[in-house]
Order: sequence, then C-alpha cells, then structure tokens
Amino acid sequence: MFSSASLSQLSKMKVDIMKYQRDLQDKFDKNISYFDKLISELNTSTIQNKKNFLDFCDKNNISVNEYSELYNCLYEMFTNICLFNTDGLLGLFQGKQAEWGTLKVTLSKEDFPKFNNDIVHEETIIYRGMSEIEFEKKDFTQHWTTDLDIARKFAFDTYSDSPRGIVVCAKIDKDDVIYYECNSHEKEIIPIVRKIKDPVIFEK
Repeated sequence: MFSSASLSQLSKMKVDIMKYQRDLQDKFDKNISYFDKLISELNTSTIQNKKNFLDFCDKNNISVNEYSELYNCLYEMFTNICLFNTDGLLGLFQGKQAEWGTLKVTLSKEDFPKFNNDIVHEETIIYRGMSEIEFEKKDFTQHWTTDLDIARKFAFDTYSDSPRGIVVCAKIDKDDVIYYECNSHEKEIIPIVRKIKDPVIFEK
C-alpha cells in the first residue's frame, strides 16, 4: 500500500507499519491512498506549516470538515509528522494523543543510546491508567509513570465516562527501562513492554 518514501518515513518514526496499514484498511478501504500521498509529499513539514495540509486537501478534493473521519485522521498523521520533525522520536511519542488511536509508535533502547539508567532503581514500581480491555488483552503501550497520582488522572479523567478506567501497577527492572524523565511533571518511564512483570489492577 505504501510507497518506498512513505515506508521510509514511517520507519524513521518507529511506527508499527503493519498495524497502521490494517487500521487504515478497516476504516477507509480505497481512501487509504490519501495517507500514502500525505506521508510521501509532506514528510518534511513542521507544525508551523498547516497551510501545507490545507493545500494538500484542496489539491486532492478532500473535504475540510471537522466531522469527517478521513479529514481528521489525515490531519492527525500530518500533526504526527510535524511532531517528529520538530521534536524527534521522543517528541512524537510524548506528543501524540491517545485518542488519535491509529498510530502505534514503539521505542527501543537503541533510540536513547545516551540514557543513563543509574537514575532507576534495580526494580521499579510503575503505574498506568488504562481501560479494562487493555488490561485483559495485556497489549500495553509504553506510556507508564512512577507517580500513582498521574496514573489515576489518566485512568479516571481519560475514562471519565462508562466504562470507568483502572490503574494498573507492575514492576520493571532497571536494565529493561528505555527512558525515564524523573524530573518531569508526569514522571514518565518507558519500559520494554514484554519485560513488564506482575501487572495487577491496583485501583478501579
């Protein structure tokens, strides 16, 4: 589906390309060609150039309609490209919004060769606010925190409607931490997901 230029860009952004293609196929069928065009044509865009996106829509006869799922998902992809080009992988990972849904970015230790894990305990307790469905599937994302209150905020604010979210508690060894911002507001810690140990529901 994707051209070599788009595949190269998505690979640099550490996107799960197979999952992204499946999600787009399920949602948009034949209209997925617009995403290939967007990624290959606007892959140098920065957040200041929204006009580029609107020009792209005009050229491709895409309705600029905030109620259109196609328009919104294309704009989200454009915004993700902008985040990556202005703030790098970490900026994309931290800046993309969970409700956007279609883009899964997976980071590895090789992405942060200068990270010093001496700031992490040998075994660290980590938390994540999530839906019960995510917990049941054990298909966790890499967004975790060492701050219980932050996890509660995501669990109960993001999932303020029914069904209510949950707080999950788990453990991670220091050698399995990809990145940690101990001085940040959200105390975000990025683990190797398959190395997460003993996840349990802490609060619901």
